[in-house]
Amino acid sequence: MVDSLALEHVVGNLLDNALHCGLQPVNVTPQQKNAGTIIEISDHGPGIPPTQREFVFEPFTRLVSSRNSNTGGTGLGS
Repeated sequence: MVDSLALEHVVGNLLDNALHCGLQPVNVTPQQKNAGTIIEISDHGPGIPPTQREFVFEPFTRLVSSRNSNTGGTGLGS
């Protein structure tokens, strides 16, 4: 079970990131696995640098150091 609004927010954020930060094409691939579903969103951008992968899920973390409060985003996926 999943909250549909939360799922919409997560998938929307991932799509937005792929479209704005990645390179075309952006692919969305849903897949049934056991009793659940996997939604894979992929693009052809550079990805997360290996040295930053450890920190990417920390709250308020931004991988683009040039971003600030004037350019939007909080580092919380919003």
